[in-house]
Amino acid sequence: MECRPGAPFSTLEKMLIRTGLDRLPNFINILKGQISLVGPRPLRPDDIISYGIWLTNLLSVKPGMTGPWAIEEINNLQQEISTTISYIQTWTPWKDIQILIRTVFYLLQKGLKVSSGTQMRFLTSDSERHETFLPETRRNRI
Repeated sequence: MECRPGAPFSTLEKMLIRTGLDRLPNFINILKGQISLVGPRPLRPDDIISYGIWLTNLLSVKPGMTGPWAIEEINNLQQEISTTISYIQTWTPWKDIQILIRTVFYLLQKGLKVSSGTQMRFLTSDSERHETFLPETRRNRI
């Protein structure tokens, strides 16, 4: 779909965003090996310096389509860094399975509650942040 800043969302776009299906193309990136299904949020260039000594740890794993950042309440960059480093240091396959299950429940719960104009969290593997608003603003996708 073409991204038109400030343009109203179509019914199809609202449905895709509400159900999380707008992120389905990320599965192609998973198949290519560029990202993983579960992992840390991809780094934004602005945030690289904030990771400091932990940057090496973060760069040692592939970013994920979902991860602890998608299912936990994170209010600032320091909480995100702490959550990410903790995830990397304590990673287990079981933890990834739990995150996947919680992500599915989160999406189902949000899919039932989200209506036009309501704030919602996105599960993203690009440089977008946690939230966006429907339909008041429209983010450019890179």
